[in-house]
Formats: sequence, C-alpha cells, structure tokens
Amino acid sequence: MSEPRTSAASLWVGVAAGFLLLAAAWTTMFVLASKHRPADVSIERPAHRR
Repeated sequence: MSEPRTSAASLWVGVAAGFLLLAAAWTTMFVLASKHRPADVSIERPAHRR
C-alpha cells in the first residue's frame, strides 16, 4: 500500500525541481538582459501630409 504514496511524493519532488529550474532560468535571463541592454534607437516621426 505504500507504493502509491512514494510515487506521488517523487512526482511532487520532480515538479518542485522543475519549478526551481525554471525560476533559475528566468532569473538568469533577466540578470543577463539587464546587464546587456540594447542601444537606444531614435525613431524619426514622418512628416504629416494632408
């Protein structure tokens, strides 16, 4: 009877590990993106025609 209990617990361990891996990947992506910002590009407004 203890077989489903250990199986369910190992499933939650896998879900938690996946969530932590995803959170670490997002954190790394945002840190790298904030350190390497793209250059500002000025956009000229076209002349308005009537």
